[in-house]
Amino acid sequence: MKILSSSFNKQTHWTIDLEKKVKLLAMTFKGQPKFYFPDYKYNGISKEKKQGLFQPFIQAENNSTRSYDGSGLGLSICYELVTLMSGKISVQSELGLGSTFVLTLSLPITKPTSAVFSEPLKSTELKENKLTSLNGLALKVLVAEDHPVNQKVIVGQLKQLGITADVACDGLIAYEKCQQKHYDIVLSDCHMPNMDGFEFVKKIMSSNMKKKPLIIAITADSVSGIKEKCLAVGFVNYLRKPFNMNQLEQKILETVA
Repeated sequence: MKILSSSFNKQTHWTIDLEKKVKLLAMTFKGQPKFYFPDYKYNGISKEKKQGLFQPFIQAENNSTRSYDGSGLGLSICYELVTLMSGKISVQSELGLGSTFVLTLSLPITKPTSAVFSEPLKSTELKENKLTSLNGLALKVLVAEDHPVNQKVIVGQLKQLGITADVACDGLIAYEKCQQKHYDIVLSDCHMPNMDGFEFVKKIMSSNMKKKPLIIAITADSVSGIKEKCLAVGFVNYLRKPFNMNQLEQKILETVA
């Protein structure tokens, strides 16, 4: 809904009636709904301006289209949110005729809830019960991520999975939080200010904590060998950005099993 809201608002003082203006195309066989946002209030965007419309601080400069992104950040944030969720956002526009923004989301198909327990399970019990859902586990999760947009998306995904997560904006704060409170799982970005994910893992591994958290690397780094590097330094698992909620759930289940 944050993406939809940002797409409608475009940081202007006018709003769009969702029921009247939004057209939802039928889902594809992959379960990817497409949302169309037609807008004829402004006169469209030129081909040259469309190329940089989703980049930070880039705006369509003429008076008829400038209001699409008042601060130069709204559409770039939408683009990042959609990308992190394995979706796509684009614009179909012709100067003088108007614009249509197209949002495609990759949404997991809902499955029947299973393996719900009245009391939290110990890690040794997870394999025996062959869990296929995080419901009922009462996992304590920390998200170590410096990008505010990524923080919101990951925390939102976890919330939909029944997990209320804490957040740390760098490895140093994450380490301090782990000293103050036990976490079952830490989702840690590899590249953060003050202390990156690699140093954070090393510090946790060398600490005198009686019960250390299981730390999953989350990174957009596509350099060859990055997964092996993460596992070698102490991460117990690896999840590459962008990822959707279903991929996140499966990675956590794989980690705690």
